[in-house]
Amino acid sequence: MDFAKQLRIVRIARGVTQKELCTAAGVPEALISFIESGKIMPQPHIEAKLRAALSWPAEADEAFRILATPSEAFEAAFIDKAEAA
Repeated sequence: MDFAKQLRIVRIARGVTQKELCTAAGVPEALISFIESGKIMPQPHIEAKLRAALSWPAEADEAFRILATPSEAFEAAFIDKAEAA
């Protein structure tokens, strides 16, 4: 699973909006949208800021590797339910 999808899943699971994440990480608001849509990959220092703002250590990425590629139906259901909450 790529970083864009991981970021979106972690952000939503934490109950954080894109705007809140931008403020916490000290990055431009549009940047999160561009990253989550896969239009750009963040530079390492930006990725570190986003991870820190979400309390998301790199070690936690192992869970994403174990899941490998969750079905699109599962992913869509998870994201839709989390955003509706």
